[in-house]
Amino acid sequence: MKKTILLTIISVIIHIHVTFAQDDSWIQVEGNGFGSKNAGIFSMDAYNGFIFAGTFVKGGLSSAQLWKSSTGDWGTYTQVNSFTPAFAASDYNITALGHTALGGGYMYLGLANRIKGAEIYSSMDGNSWTKISKRGMGNHLNTGLSSDFVVVPGGTPSSSYLYVGLSDTTKTGAASIWRTLYNDADSTHWTKVLDFSNINVAIKNVSWLTSWNNKLYAAVYDSVSHIYESSDGVTWTKNTGSDNGFGINSNKLIASMCSYNGALYAGTNNSIKGGQLWKTSNGSQWSQVNGDAFGQGKGIYELSSLIVANGFLWVAGISPYNSGLNYGDMVWRCIQDSIWTQSSNTGFSYAENSTGYTCLSSFNGYVYIGVKDTVTGGEIMRTGAGVPQAGFTVSDSVICTTKAENFTNTSSLADLFIWYKNGVQFATTTSVTDGVPLILSSAGRDTIMQIAINSSTSMEDTASFIVTAKVCPTGIAEINPINSLTVYPNPANGQVIVKYTLLNSQSTQIALFDITGKKMNTLYQAQELIVD
Repeated sequence: MKKTILLTIISVIIHIHVTFAQDDSWIQVEGNGFGSKNAGIFSMDAYNGFIFAGTFVKGGLSSAQLWKSSTGDWGTYTQVNSFTPAFAASDYNITALGHTALGGGYMYLGLANRIKGAEIYSSMDGNSWTKISKRGMGNHLNTGLSSDFVVVPGGTPSSSYLYVGLSDTTKTGAASIWRTLYNDADSTHWTKVLDFSNINVAIKNVSWLTSWNNKLYAAVYDSVSHIYESSDGVTWTKNTGSDNGFGINSNKLIASMCSYNGALYAGTNNSIKGGQLWKTSNGSQWSQVNGDAFGQGKGIYELSSLIVANGFLWVAGISPYNSGLNYGDMVWRCIQDSIWTQSSNTGFSYAENSTGYTCLSSFNGYVYIGVKDTVTGGEIMRTGAGVPQAGFTVSDSVICTTKAENFTNTSSLADLFIWYKNGVQFATTTSVTDGVPLILSSAGRDTIMQIAINSSTSMEDTASFIVTAKVCPTGIAEINPINSLTVYPNPANGQVIVKYTLLNSQSTQIALFDITGKKMNTLYQAQELIVD
C-alpha cells in the first residue's frame, strides 16, 4: 500500500507592495482631437470590452463626439455615431460617462448644452444610444450635468435608481438632483429629488455625485464647496464636516470624489493654496491628505479626477495654462494611503497640457488620462506598461516533502520575478512561462512568495501562499506502526483478503509485485476518507 500526503493550503494572502525608483512611463495613444478640433477629452469609461472617450469642442466647431477602442492603442479609436436623435451643434461637451452591471449592463452619457439644456442617453452595448431625458429635464436653464452617474441598486429593478445632478451654467437658476429607474428609457419619468432653489438659490452647480457606505453624496458649490448626503435618495441633509470647503473658503468646488480602502475621498479646486485632497472614514470627520496639491501649491490648482485602479488610488491635477506656473497636468498614486508617488512628469512632457480639466480611467490593466490640448486638440495618454499583477498556482495538490513541487507563474504585465521561501530568495525568473520547482524538504509551514516587477515602471506586486508539507512514508514496514494491516491466507495460491485501517484520510493503492520487486499490477486505488 502506498501512502501519499495532501498539500494543505492554510491561507492565501495577496497584497500589493510597491516601491518607486522613478515616474511611471506614459505613452500617448491618441492626439489631435481624433483628427478634428476636439479641444479636449472630458470623460472616459470602460464598458463592454471597450474604452470610451467623450470630447469637448470649443467655438461651435461641431458637436461633441464619442470614440471607442477595443485595445486602447494608437490608431484604433473609432467614432460612435449611433445616437437617437443625433447630437445638436450646440451639444458641446460629453461631461459624464458611466455604467452599471444591473440588468445585463447599461452605459450612460451626459451631454451639456448651454442653449437648449443638457440631456442624457443610455445604451446596452455602447453602440446604439437612445435619449432618455428631456432637454434640461424640461428647463433649458439646466445646461450642465454632474461629472458622474450613480446607480443605487434596490431589491428589484423597480427600486434601482439612476441619479444625476443638473447645473445651471448660465447662473440664472439653481442646481437640482434627479432620478429615474436605471432601465427606464421614458424621458418623462424623471423625478426631482432635491431642488436647491428651496434651500440656497446661490447653489448653481452639482459638480459630483457618488455613493459610499449606503449613502449618496452630492458635491455642490456657490462661492465655496459643500456636500449634501442622503440615505434614501429623497431626503437630503448637509454634511457639516465638509461644509464651506472643509472649513477653507478657498476650496471653491469639489472637482472629484472616490471611495478607496474604506474611506471616501474628495479633490478640490483651490487657486490660492492649490488643489487639496480630503478623506473621511466615518462620513462626518474629514482630514486633509498629503498637503496642498502634494506640495505643488497653487501651481496645481485643481485635483480634477480620482479613480481606483489595480489596487491604487490615482489622482490627476491640473495647472493654469500661461499663468507663469506651467506645471502641466500631473498624476499621483498611492497604496493604502501611506505611500504617495508622482506617476507622471509635468504635462506628460507636453507644456500645452495645462488644462481646465483631466479625466482618468482604467482599462485592461492600464490607466488612461484624457486631457485638453489648446494647441493641437485633445489627447489620451496611458501608463506605458501597465501595473503588474503577481500570481502563481501550485501544480499538484498532492505533495510529499521529498517531491519537487512546481509553482506556475500566472502573473501579468511584469518581466522580472523574484521567489522566496520563508523570506529567503530561492529563484529569479524573467519569463511568465517559467515554472519554479522547489522541494519542501522538511515538514511544517512554509511561506512561498512571488514579487512580480515591471522593470520599465519600477512597479511591483506581491502574491504569497502559506503551505504545509508532511513527511510521506513509503512501504508497508513504515505503515504498520500507524495502521493495522492483515493479509490472509498467507501463504496462499489463490485469493487473498487484505484488511487495513487508516488513521487519516489519504490516497490508498494496493499493488502486486513479484519476488524481484517488479510491479505486476495495481489491484486497487482510491481516495479514502475517514468517517468519524
